Amino acid sequence: MRLSLEEALKLQEAREAKIREDWIRVMEMRITREKLAECYRTEGVNSYEQCAHLAQTVLDQIPEGRVKGFRLINEK
Repeated sequence: MRLSLEEALKLQEAREAKIREDWIRVMEMRITREKLAECYRTEGVNSYEQCAHLAQTVLDQIPEGRVKGFRLINEK
C-alpha cells in the first residue's frame, strides 16, 4: 500500500493526535488517583463517605486509562 505524501502526513498527524489524547487520559487518571489518595489521608475515618465520588471517578476511568497506540487508526 503506497501512500501519497499528503496521505502520509495526514496519517502521521492522526497518529500523533491519538497518542496525545491517550496520554491526556492517562494523566487525568493519575491526577484523579492522587486526589483520591490525598482525600483518604485527610479525611481519615470518614474517607469512605467523603471520597466516594473520587473512587467512582477512578473506577469509571479504568477502561480508558491506557495508552492504546496508533494501531487502531491503521485498522480503520
